[in-house]
Amino acid sequence: MAFALALATLTAGCGVFRPKSRRSSPTPHGNFHAPAQPGYGAQPGYGAPLPPSGAGAAQSKLAGPRWMAVPPTNLLLDPRWGPTLTDIAQRKPPRETGHWDDPATSAHELSHSIHFELRLLSSTDRKRNGFYVPGGRAAIVDEPAIRKSDVAAWVPPSLRGSRYDHYLAGKPGWDARPLYVWDEWNAYVNGAAVAIERYELGLELHPENQRSDRVHAALEFTVYATALMLAVAQRDSGAFARDPQLAAFFAFNAERAMQVWNRGAGLPPFRWDDGPRLIGALRGSADAEALRAQVRALYGPAWTQRVFGF
Repeated sequence: MAFALALATLTAGCGVFRPKSRRSSPTPHGNFHAPAQPGYGAQPGYGAPLPPSGAGAAQSKLAGPRWMAVPPTNLLLDPRWGPTLTDIAQRKPPRETGHWDDPATSAHELSHSIHFELRLLSSTDRKRNGFYVPGGRAAIVDEPAIRKSDVAAWVPPSLRGSRYDHYLAGKPGWDARPLYVWDEWNAYVNGAAVAIERYELGLELHPENQRSDRVHAALEFTVYATALMLAVAQRDSGAFARDPQLAAFFAFNAERAMQVWNRGAGLPPFRWDDGPRLIGALRGSADAEALRAQVRALYGPAWTQRVFGF
């Protein structure tokens, strides 16, 4: 009953959107050495590999990552949530007791909670991270042998947004976990997808004079996620061969993130003043050429033009 009541509070923010600023992860999500508790490992079906999406044994960077199944932990639903928030909420880890009034914030924070469980489940012999994608699937990726501070150093000044100081330059406790950047990236993409969907379905009202940077955040963190690929190429290029998931999940999620951004950036509640500047800098600023060149080298000019527009 307590669990049902906690999840039910997800609906509390289903009226007027009230923007909230997430500045830190709850403590349980940041503790890699958390004590053993009932979690995803106790749920039947967790960790089961899904059928491969690409042909052959060799994993193509553009064929999609290998997925593992993430079945529901509950069957709660509310028509006011929308399909994507329902998908994420139904995978709320049993140990998660937090709740958030705003639906898109709930999607973001619950994504972190799911990622935490995936980290615990998969990091048995080495450090790994897991990323939940709505639809009941997650990708597990080995941590490359770089530091988060390396990623921060490869973000050119023209591409540093409002979250750079806090997430990239800050949070030293995550420095040995560079895929923390992708943890935030994926959570922001999931949250933006929920915000857009709820707006399009008429499930959330937005005052005409109110704007949210939820969708812009997906673009900003796509920049930082891309900088991680450049940092890996410069400091641990062998990581791409050791774990093909690194390049495969980036390709998949970068395309998903840009689709989310393209879908939502022009909608009235999500038009953000810095958006045109940031996408323009990503595509054309001189100090971002190394980043663009690295993406082209990994995926080819046709893919980068189609996904990023450069």
